[in-house]
Amino acid sequence: MAVVAVVAVVAFTARVGVVLRGEGFHALAGYDLPAYAGFVVPAAALMLAAASGRIAASLAEHPMVLRVAAMAALSAAVAAAGLALVPIRVGSGRPFLGAQLGAIAGQQRCVLSDTPIVLIEMNVLSRDLRNGCPLHPDVTGYTYEGELALGPQDQVLARRNNPAWQKQALSYLTSGNAVLLARRRGTGLDHASMQTIKRWPVLARIDGYTLFARGPTS
Repeated sequence: MAVVAVVAVVAFTARVGVVLRGEGFHALAGYDLPAYAGFVVPAAALMLAAASGRIAASLAEHPMVLRVAAMAALSAAVAAAGLALVPIRVGSGRPFLGAQLGAIAGQQRCVLSDTPIVLIEMNVLSRDLRNGCPLHPDVTGYTYEGELALGPQDQVLARRNNPAWQKQALSYLTSGNAVLLARRRGTGLDHASMQTIKRWPVLARIDGYTLFARGPTS
């Protein structure tokens, strides 16, 4: 029975990932990356709770020893699913103090980043959307297919050596009032693109994360 409980919870968790990411984020970006977990956590939590409730109810008719063993296994499965779904850290693994950075960015109309997880952690994503700010769910995803994936001779280019993508990424990241880069190496901005962003005034620098704000002439 314990094994059945674990399998059931894991199956529900997997189903959540397939349904929500398959129908939602694949429509937006087309790629199944760990960063998307932040968007499915609320719905996944509700479905996981429903699955756990049904499993717990089905155990009521079994002996106490089996119920205890099954509930222990169920609790372990729920904890494992939570660790798999919840994005605890951003970027290079350093703790991300989103609440502090979000408060500092409170007067910025459009806050952009190279990963939407930053916007969620800063609690500015909804405000961005209400203000009509641009949102690229997967900034780097454009280099996996289409025109931005290839060079002039149709060869695959690394992002740092892809001028068309550099232009598009920089245009997006500098189209708002503030920007924070959390995946500096993973995003693949070249030196020139980074220098353009670094010329913006620093609004805050906390634990290695820098929030840049557009200056009067930026």
